[in-house]
Amino acid sequence: MGRFKARIFAALGFEETTTDAFIAEVRRIAAAGEVSEVEDTEFGRKYTVPGDLRGPAGVGEVLTVWIQESGQTDVRLVTVRPR
Repeated sequence: MGRFKARIFAALGFEETTTDAFIAEVRRIAAAGEVSEVEDTEFGRKYTVPGDLRGPAGVGEVLTVWIQESGQTDVRLVTVRPR
């Protein structure tokens, strides 16, 4: 899955030199998007937030997955994957 995702993100114009832009886009999706799924796991509560990842060379639909680990107040990114 990693190489597949990397090819898609590269096609949108994201490279190793544009990681700040990629991170900003993922944060934008999390802030502006609506949670589409909540799942309680043994590790904590996972949230799925869909959105459009806007890259320098195009736009792609993605799902961002976040987790709030048990006993923690902050959430952290688990994965970003194409929809």
